[in-house]
Amino acid sequence: SERLFGRLVRATIANALAVVRTVDRTSIDDLREAKEQLTMVIGAAREDGMPEDELAEGERVRRKVHNKIEDLKGSIRVF
Repeated sequence: SERLFGRLVRATIANALAVVRTVDRTSIDDLREAKEQLTMVIGAAREDGMPEDELAEGERVRRKVHNKIEDLKGSIRVF
């Protein structure tokens, strides 16, 4: 049962990562939504005891999305 749960959590993270990778990188709203989804999935996995090393890829992608959002916000202010 616990192994099944772990596989489900990993699959959920993998699915969230796949969705994030297909997001329009020029849309702040789409990026924010993707980041929010990824943050929720990672947080739930962390609460359920998923080891940090298994969350590393998700955290890396989440940070990249966050940085892209900040870059887009900065470029909008310039104009």
